[in-house]
Amino acid sequence: MSKIKTEKNRDNRRDIELPPNAQSGAPLEAEEQTGAEKILMASRPYWTHIALGFLVFILGWVIISYLMKSNRETAAEPSRQLADAMQQFNVTTNVDSLKQMKEDYPNEVETNWAMLVAGDYELNRGLSQYASDREGAMKLIKRAKESFQSVVDSPSSAKTTMQERRSLFSLAYAHESLGEFAEAKALYQRVLDESPDSIFASSANDGLERSSNPDFEKLYREFASFKPAMEEAPGVAVPDAPVIDFPKLDLPKEEPSNDTSSTETGSDEKMAIEVSKPATEAVAPLTADPVVKEEEVPATPAVQKEKVEASADAPDEAEEEKATEAATEMSDKAVKGFEAVTEAADSVGEGVKEAAGK
Repeated sequence: MSKIKTEKNRDNRRDIELPPNAQSGAPLEAEEQTGAEKILMASRPYWTHIALGFLVFILGWVIISYLMKSNRETAAEPSRQLADAMQQFNVTTNVDSLKQMKEDYPNEVETNWAMLVAGDYELNRGLSQYASDREGAMKLIKRAKESFQSVVDSPSSAKTTMQERRSLFSLAYAHESLGEFAEAKALYQRVLDESPDSIFASSANDGLERSSNPDFEKLYREFASFKPAMEEAPGVAVPDAPVIDFPKLDLPKEEPSNDTSSTETGSDEKMAIEVSKPATEAVAPLTADPVVKEEEVPATPAVQKEKVEASADAPDEAEEEKATEAATEMSDKAVKGFEAVTEAADSVGEGVKEAAGK
């Protein structure tokens, strides 16, 4: 609307006679310009400066954002390295990665936590092997003392209240473990003075009593100077095993006998043993016939007779008759023995079947 009105005013002014001193190219009068046009016309000489200022503002905003992001990442880097060091420590039980943080990020809260974890591990490991490897144990405890001392010496702004109290108590305990009772006593007292209501107060009070007790110090000195004899085991000596020399006995050797009574007695004993054996040893399964060992079956009469006839080489008839009678007698006894064994096997088989039926 203002533009249309301005054009109308210009058309109306064409019919009006201009004053003699008026210039045809002169700007419009101030009261005929709008507010925006006035501001725009007034700021025209400063447009270059305004554009440069706007660019500087954008560039500054970009730089500030980058610095803020870098600071956040820098602040989070110790936490990431502490997490990596703890993971490596849990896998390898090596505290070097934890102690490396002291060089990479000194005076950081995460670094103090790493040094406390490393010191606790070295102190506990040294105490556990104190009796078996005293020299190695003392080295580990000294390294633990250095770790705790680094936390105690760090500025207050780089450690929490818990870290400060825990490092003091752990350092006092390390001094006590090394036999440095004066230093341990002073640190225990410091813990009680600075934090009498903390969770370390009770343990610090016990440590203070131990460090102030001359009997405890004497006992520690005796234990530290004790050197066990590794050549002999402690306690009552075990006597050597007795050596008994038994005399050698010359027993007469039994000569084989040709008496037929021994054969008969042996066959009877074998039969008695077979009968007295359990069913599972004397016979085969129920579905099979009783098994008799080949060595336990006496020879048949024909076999015995052949053996006797083969051995009878003498031409004397009397001896031949005696041999014949002996063979006949042996064959009769063999038959009787074979029948007895057969009857015994049958009776055992029947007994087994009856037992299985029950």
